[in-house]
Amino acid sequence: MLRKAIRLALLYPREKKYQRFLDEFVALYRDAKWAAADRRLGAAGRQERVTDLENRLCELCPAVPGRDGGGVAAAGAGLPQPGERINGSAAG
Repeated sequence: MLRKAIRLALLYPREKKYQRFLDEFVALYRDAKWAAADRRLGAAGRQERVTDLENRLCELCPAVPGRDGGGVAAAGAGLPQPGERINGSAAG
């Protein structure tokens, strides 16, 4: 999903939603890497951090209607698929 976000941000620099998504996704990734390396957290603190990160991910990538998964976001949800029309032109 990160590669797709980068690709869309580069292909469509005027589409600010792609840049915003990429920025938020990278921030979430960095926070997750930091939390994984943080040895100060106990089991309860780590679980709380995981829950917070999962909630942020679900807010960033809403679940695709009609798919099972209990609210788990599908990779690339909300982003145009290859070949889908964006502002009258075909996507990559």
